Amino acid sequence: MKKVIAFTGKKLNGKTTASNYLMRRFLSESDTPIKVERINMKDSIVEEMKEYFPGTLEFIGAMYEMDTDTLFKEKPGGMRKLMQDFGLMRRLEDTDYWVKKWEAKIKASNSDVIITDDVRFLNEQEAINRVGGKLYKVIREGLESDDHHATEREIDEIQCEEIHAKDKEELFTKLDQIRL
Repeated sequence: MKKVIAFTGKKLNGKTTASNYLMRRFLSESDTPIKVERINMKDSIVEEMKEYFPGTLEFIGAMYEMDTDTLFKEKPGGMRKLMQDFGLMRRLEDTDYWVKKWEAKIKASNSDVIITDDVRFLNEQEAINRVGGKLYKVIREGLESDDHHATEREIDEIQCEEIHAKDKEELFTKLDQIRL
């Protein structure tokens, strides 16, 4: 059975750092070969934007001297906002639009462990629960968020185990408590 581990938290609190650490740790500490994969809610957003807006992404990439994949990774200028707005547009059509795509990817995956590091909405938390996953909220102590975008608002309402850390070292120590 697949094990799903997911992270929520405000931007810049360490969700991706936590995800990367666990992926490396799980791959290195397992006695038998396991397949660990990251499947994020935003993966389908990226796929659709690449499909529908290749010229626009090429134009934006040229402005920042980045290829399309780097644009989505680094999110310069308004790239984060563009992704947020596109994602919210689809959510207006169907609140579970992205959740359904994520669940389909989870179902199709042949990985032993799936890590998701971008849970931002209550319906995404419900999807984690439906697949039997475990959700953690990463909170970087001393970091206050002033971002009030819709993609940040429901995070405070998500109820799950919290991981408070002041730095990466403390975060990694606490992540070491998560077992396969």
